[in-house]
Amino acid sequence: MINRKPPINIQSSDCKYYQNDFIYDAPKNINWVRKGITLTNLFYIQKSVKLLAESHRNAIHIQNTPLIKRFAYTLRNAIGYKEKFTEKGVWALNPWAAYYYHWIAETLPRLFSVKDQIKNRYIILPKRFQNQTYIEPSLKIFNFKGVKYIDKNIVVDNLLYVSELADTGNFNNQITQEFHSYLRTYFEDYNLNSSSSERIYITRKKATVRRVVNEDELLQCIKKYNFKEIIFEDLSWFEQVKLVYNAKIIIGPHGAGLTNAIFMAQGTSLLELRPKGHFFFNCFYTMADAINLNYYYQTCDVKHPHVDPHGTDLIVNISELENNLTQIIDAQQ
Repeated sequence: MINRKPPINIQSSDCKYYQNDFIYDAPKNINWVRKGITLTNLFYIQKSVKLLAESHRNAIHIQNTPLIKRFAYTLRNAIGYKEKFTEKGVWALNPWAAYYYHWIAETLPRLFSVKDQIKNRYIILPKRFQNQTYIEPSLKIFNFKGVKYIDKNIVVDNLLYVSELADTGNFNNQITQEFHSYLRTYFEDYNLNSSSSERIYITRKKATVRRVVNEDELLQCIKKYNFKEIIFEDLSWFEQVKLVYNAKIIIGPHGAGLTNAIFMAQGTSLLELRPKGHFFFNCFYTMADAINLNYYYQTCDVKHPHVDPHGTDLIVNISELENNLTQIIDAQQ
């Protein structure tokens, strides 16, 4: 059972948004090795014509599929053409794994949890994962035999399935802490202790949603506190890691860029700018708690109040931002 500290600057009126995540019971992790497992591009896992339970968790819409259609699908996979993969493989994906947060915060920790068992195995990924420039560089933190990209159904002679460590937006604190320590130690060897700024603002100006409408005003404010504006889309994955590795404070709107806080040292601080009324996913709060970051938040008005707040732009209260920055900086001194 995980008991989490509330955000440091929690307002009593906002407790209702966070309280469901104050306590979390992580699922039991059950990994297995089986022979003759069929993997599909749709993240289904089956043995002969039987769809395995792991597919039900990974592909939630399958529960709404009529049984006859489900059987027809698995039968087609069972008797249709499949590539045979005779090497040992490992599968540790959910349907969102190609997206940055899900890859860094969910898939890599799953692989870390079995890192000593994958040295003689191929990591199996859908071919479209090759389009994501951070996937292959990030896999270099592990020792494994190779990557097997698939664009059709395959049967794996010997497959290690790695179960999910937590529900999406949550974390298994013990494994996440061990993974965080592993990352910090791994990147120590890359001499990252020099050029990066200690205070970073992650802009979403190149994104399509959750941009800051009054960002010029925001930048003028944070400049007084020696913050550096960063556009992660312009950087390689290693350059992103290098920038956040020594950061003492990171600020940014809710979005994939905040995932990089996982590379920060324990005891540093994260300030998340969030749209008012949207607390369905507290993933950066739960991540910060798992790796012992000081988590702060600020709710922001939205540009289009009648649109899903997750999909519109933010208007940051600069006076409130300055108060939060003062609180964070004073706490670090």
